[in-house]
Amino acid sequence: MINALSFDLEDWFHNTHLEKYLDRSLWRTYASRAQENTEKIISLLKSEGVYATFFVLGQVAERHPALIKKISEQGHEIASHGWSHKRAYQQTPQEFEAELKQSISLLESITGKKVLGHRAACFSITANSQWVIDVLMKNGIAYDSSIFPIIHDKYGMSNTPRFPYILRQQEGKKLIEFPLSTCQFFGLNLPAAGGGYFRLYPYPLTKMLISKLNHKGHPAIVYLHPPEFDPYQPELGIDPLNKFRIYIGVKNNFKKLKKLLRDFRFAPVKDVLNNLGHTLEY
Repeated sequence: MINALSFDLEDWFHNTHLEKYLDRSLWRTYASRAQENTEKIISLLKSEGVYATFFVLGQVAERHPALIKKISEQGHEIASHGWSHKRAYQQTPQEFEAELKQSISLLESITGKKVLGHRAACFSITANSQWVIDVLMKNGIAYDSSIFPIIHDKYGMSNTPRFPYILRQQEGKKLIEFPLSTCQFFGLNLPAAGGGYFRLYPYPLTKMLISKLNHKGHPAIVYLHPPEFDPYQPELGIDPLNKFRIYIGVKNNFKKLKKLLRDFRFAPVKDVLNNLGHTLEY
């Protein structure tokens, strides 16, 4: 079974758990650590012969265009993570579309390749922002990976399908959704393969959850962020819950990723969807 490997390429200060502590208008003044952290990741991927999808934030691409070009030239897929890391349900449809267009235009100009995929900041396609689907289709996005079928305080649609499906089809076009991976226990969907959960869970648990999905014939989609591999990122004086959410497990996360790449097979999201028969229009 070939699983999908993805990275949300953003900087340490884009973390939504820091939004009440950092002034968004000052983001450009903060020292970026995206280049250093991402270079370590793509170096590991190259040594293991693994290719992934990088959902790139427009503001990061604007600041590090050579990095994005390098990622693309090494064979990885470049997809959109929006522009400003604002959650979709905190934007108007017009604001969201303007930022999406800005992101797609910049990424395609850097790589010379069509942007097929999208992931909203903080998985923010929820019951309150389903209008995003129409905006994505209107702007040529072929697949999305923003819907998390769990119950969570900031995102989630727990009653949606757990595996890739046609999210919307109209006028001969379709939008495929690749929801974030979960496993069911006692009727509840448990997050299986990414982010804070990957850092928090003991590695044998993550391995068991992905194996469980694969044995049932389903690919997992793993999502990670470059700052999650950076033990030297600024550690701010924040409340205990958000401090736990941001910094737990960072120190040993790179070792976990190495194990993951050796225990499972991975490919970019677009290739996994094509393997499943969801032919994407280029």
